[in-house]
Amino acid sequence: MSGIQQNIEESQILRLSSKVKALEELFALQSAELVREKQRVVDLEEQLEEAIKQSIYDPLTGLVTRREMERQIFLHFASLERAEKMTKQGRAQTTEVEEFSILVLDLNGLKTVNDLFGHKAGDTLLETFASILRGHFSRGTDIPCRWGGDEFVVLLGGVTPHAKAQKIAERFLEDLSSVILHFPLENTSGNTLHPVPVRTAIGVASTSDGFRTVKEIFDAADIAMYMHKKASKEGRE
Repeated sequence: MSGIQQNIEESQILRLSSKVKALEELFALQSAELVREKQRVVDLEEQLEEAIKQSIYDPLTGLVTRREMERQIFLHFASLERAEKMTKQGRAQTTEVEEFSILVLDLNGLKTVNDLFGHKAGDTLLETFASILRGHFSRGTDIPCRWGGDEFVVLLGGVTPHAKAQKIAERFLEDLSSVILHFPLENTSGNTLHPVPVRTAIGVASTSDGFRTVKEIFDAADIAMYMHKKASKEGRE
């Protein structure tokens, strides 16, 4: 091999080596970018999951949110409508499984607790009440919800007529009657704990009463709850 040919081959090898090195660097950059893109996708998926979770569950109490409860009631009405059509067509004998009731509950004294004992105590009251709801209404067809503020809703799947749902509400009130929390006054150095009974007003409405929309059944239970609250206040006077 002549010196000229050898120089040409060495030059080609150097160029090829340079190209290989450039390709390796490009591959490394693209691999790093791919890793970053994968991480961004994971981060977005986690953010989406958290957003969905927050839209379904109340962050303080862990109960479902108003939006989710409205969706659940709507779905229950849709199932009931299908069952009613099937019954009329002779394809089903009863709609009993698809019937349901709701309870609207207004937690008493939250503002007073916040004012006297602080918002941390108020949060404790809300969390405690939610925990009691979750423990009491624990069937697979029960859905307790924090509707907003100090108002809660419970969906009782498969529970009608109204009288049966009312008895369930009364049993809940009986269980709740023994629950008392204790808090110190806010911004005081004393260790004195003051008793705070956990109490609620409650209203009931059932699909057996003829309600067929979210608004109808909620409004009926809400009115019943306010009547119970008014009667309770008059009874204390």
